[in-house]
Amino acid sequence: MRLLACAASVAARWRAGQERRHGIGATTRIGLPNADQPATMHSSSRAAGRTRPEGRSRRTSMADNASMIVELDRKRMQAMATKDIAMLETVLADDLVYTHSSARVDTKRSLIDAMVSGATVYTGVDPSDVTAQDLGEAVVLTGLAQIRVTSNGTPNAFVVRFTDVYARRDGRWQMVTWQSTRLPT
Repeated sequence: MRLLACAASVAARWRAGQERRHGIGATTRIGLPNADQPATMHSSSRAAGRTRPEGRSRRTSMADNASMIVELDRKRMQAMATKDIAMLETVLADDLVYTHSSARVDTKRSLIDAMVSGATVYTGVDPSDVTAQDLGEAVVLTGLAQIRVTSNGTPNAFVVRFTDVYARRDGRWQMVTWQSTRLPT
């Protein structure tokens, strides 16, 4: 619940147009104009310029975590559109809470089962205006996504504003929460 409250708080600050550094977290804004262009990143993280004391192992900087998670989420969205179930089994946490723009809530199992059965067929999930905030063991993403999906035989295309949370568990990153709101047309 604390992670969800944090994600909601981050999204509210971004909607207000404020870019801030919070506690141990670093805020990173990453533009993803389309899949054919490379991501650009602007970071307020001071971690990139730090040197490590002798004898300590190299750790990924917060800016590196943020850009890595943005790329991982882009691949997760692509896996949804190409029905790459093996990728989704790996990147989605077993305790995933996936809240659709329709307010329907799925678990990892129900989301994947709907895709496998053909009840939900994603044909495109394209992110843009993605912002990442690295909180250490969690990264919060906010952004827009153009979604093309057929749900129970009815095709839809719309844009959502999303908040997406990844957590590092046992050394790997997994998506634990997705919340989206459909933008007015």
